[in-house]
Amino acid sequence: MHFRILGPLEVEDGPQNLQLGGHQQRALLALLLLRANEVVPVDEIVEDLWGAEPPASATKSVHALISKLRRRLEGDAADNANGETGENGVLLTRAHGYVLTVADGELDLHRFQSLMEEGGAALAAGQAAEAADRFREGLALWRGPPLAEFAYDSFAQIEIARLEELRLSGVEERIEAELALGLHRELISELEALLSKNPLRERLRGQLMLALYRSGRQAQALDAYRRARRTLVDELGIEPSPALQRLEQAILQQDESLELRRELPPPVAAPAGKLAEVVEIHATRRRLHWRGVAVLAAAAVALIALLAFRGGGGDSIVVRPNSVAVIDPKTNKLVADVEVGKRPGPVDVGEGAVWVANLDDSTLSRINPRTREVERTIPMQHVFPSDIAAGEGGVWVSNGPDNSVVRVSPDANEVVDTVATNRCSGYDAAIAVGGGAVWFVCSIGIAQIDPGSNTAHRLRYLGLAPRAITFGLGAVWVSNADNTVSRVNPRTHLVDTLTVARDPRGLDTGYGAVWVSAFGADAISRLAAAPEDGSRIGSESIHVGDGPVDVAVGAGGVWIANSRDGTVSRIDPQSNHVIATIRVGHSPQGIAVGAGSVWVSVQAREPAGLKR
Repeated sequence: MHFRILGPLEVEDGPQNLQLGGHQQRALLALLLLRANEVVPVDEIVEDLWGAEPPASATKSVHALISKLRRRLEGDAADNANGETGENGVLLTRAHGYVLTVADGELDLHRFQSLMEEGGAALAAGQAAEAADRFREGLALWRGPPLAEFAYDSFAQIEIARLEELRLSGVEERIEAELALGLHRELISELEALLSKNPLRERLRGQLMLALYRSGRQAQALDAYRRARRTLVDELGIEPSPALQRLEQAILQQDESLELRRELPPPVAAPAGKLAEVVEIHATRRRLHWRGVAVLAAAAVALIALLAFRGGGGDSIVVRPNSVAVIDPKTNKLVADVEVGKRPGPVDVGEGAVWVANLDDSTLSRINPRTREVERTIPMQHVFPSDIAAGEGGVWVSNGPDNSVVRVSPDANEVVDTVATNRCSGYDAAIAVGGGAVWFVCSIGIAQIDPGSNTAHRLRYLGLAPRAITFGLGAVWVSNADNTVSRVNPRTHLVDTLTVARDPRGLDTGYGAVWVSAFGADAISRLAAAPEDGSRIGSESIHVGDGPVDVAVGAGGVWIANSRDGTVSRIDPQSNHVIATIRVGHSPQGIAVGAGSVWVSVQAREPAGLKR
């Protein structure tokens, strides 16, 4: 049996396509396939199919739909005793839910992901021809827009966006392999068409620049960069990524690293059980995928080392308290400070600005990342802004004492909505955006907020006193006061726990790992994770400054705000060593990376012995 969701929903049983019934039954099959081989609780099926106000008979209707779907999928086998109870066959009954079992190769999505894995490993090993074949084979599985008939069903909207992102990422990977094969002239028109639909996609822009340059069209390659910069600055108020800027400079200098490189010979098969080698393959592939212009990976590593880490020593400049320090990641130097409100805490970059929550005057400062000036100060009466997150069309502020999340419009620069969340018992409430949702955590649980409807779905209790939350590596991560980090599957909401160094505070993801600031250990806990499913591989502790409270990943480094000694530590994510310590003075608190800089909120130093 073969299931297809990369296009219209289809089920093929031998030579025939099964008739799947009406819309509701097809929707049920679609949501079970999206969570294939996982138990889907009945109450979640009810919510997905009927929304927040289901009819009283919804549970009975689910059982009836399951029975009909089982008969369609299993035929005569569903009529026997086992089939009725769902103990065998394709659609199984489990406590409080159902699971649709799919074997390897039976679901086109799984086959696509497997081929992308194989292609990525081949590309990382320098085998561009093999990689291109795998990518093309995977993309050939797409038969049109995924699950288009469910575009107006709430359960499918986030999944459709996720699937479209997977497809576009696969196209980028295929283009990467074909560039390595010397097909630059053939790719130019396709890249221009893709960019007309995805003008903010910097990886595609870099690939077009490289294809034009290798085709002898240097002026047009530079014009492609200028158009990208104009679009990013006009629409988002940000500069192009460091990778795209480095590519422009390499083109201007006609750098030899841009020339086509020969394909490497096939690697010798490694003995089974060498986990470290497998981890390195995954890590290398992720670097190739996300650094924007992966065909330059080898040259980029050296260039990053020369440009970004040069002169990484301390700095004598000390910023003012109640301000945001600005660090240039290319030089590791302080370049400015921006005065904000009273006792600035959380900081984030997104929605065209840098946002700082000021704890003592309940305001939100909006900083223009180009002018480095405060454009607006947004009042938030009766709000304790313990954390902020910019994205998904808003700036989201956690307000633990009021059991709510405040939404600020980046267009109107004012509070536009308040979302009721879990019942909290204190001021420590944290927030993050990712995966098409907003994630809020406080003393007794976690809530998933739909940014389209501003409604919260409450999840079960996580652990002892959650501190911070982030989204990345396909999961939601929460640091807890009991020296653990919880990993939450955003689809199944299943939770598992990892032990980290003492007193974890802030956390962020990137470079194939989760980075957690351990305040009590003066260290960063690094949880290495497999890039596709976030499963744990190993952990290590990296010593940083005194009292690390927050961490941010990006711009070629992992950046830590050390609240007690007034410094920011920079870790090289490849060597896992501190390569720079930047003195900012007073008490750094929040830290964020974006718009070409590192942004650090700085409070007046607290009295000795007082911890946040």
